[in-house]
Amino acid sequence: MVAGPPCSGKSYVARILARRTGIRHLEMDAIRVRLLPNSRHAKEHRDIAYRAMHLAAQILLEMDHSVIVDATYMPAEHRRELEQVAEVTGSLMFLVECKVSPSMAVSRFSGRSAHAAVDLTPDRVDWLASHYPYSGKGFTYDSSECSEPSMEQICNYLLGGEALRNGEWSKTGFAAGEELGDVRPPEDFISSGVRQPVG
Repeated sequence: MVAGPPCSGKSYVARILARRTGIRHLEMDAIRVRLLPNSRHAKEHRDIAYRAMHLAAQILLEMDHSVIVDATYMPAEHRRELEQVAEVTGSLMFLVECKVSPSMAVSRFSGRSAHAAVDLTPDRVDWLASHYPYSGKGFTYDSSECSEPSMEQICNYLLGGEALRNGEWSKTGFAAGEELGDVRPPEDFISSGVRQPVG
């Protein structure tokens, strides 16, 4: 899994890793846009995209293919779903957790012409980067330093690092009904305008 808050570089890392290793790459935002092209990125739409990505991952794993899943993975329920896929298929789980400072995440977001998550605003990106439930497991890539990810270090971790134990990653995600965590965002975060989808 490649996980982290918005604008942390997870899709960038996942794409490089997929090209370098030949492993199939599944990106939640791309799946959501394909399945639900007019989605406003509501929770129920994200849930559908996660389930579709996890089903695709399970099918690939059952065919003895490795797979890279790329998504934010804030809620424990989405982490738990992927742990269940690993358990059912007898697969090992390795985590590349992408970290970013809130200011860097906002800067990257502001420099983009569009983002697949159409509900993002600079305030929301700042809040999500500030409150992301990092697990401290697996391999951590801090993209705030603006350095290229060390693909050699990531590949070494994937080849010889310790796999996650089933259940330990989901314990660190946001609980059901608390997708944004115990710390509630300001009211204007909830009621702020949503950017229009591009194209």
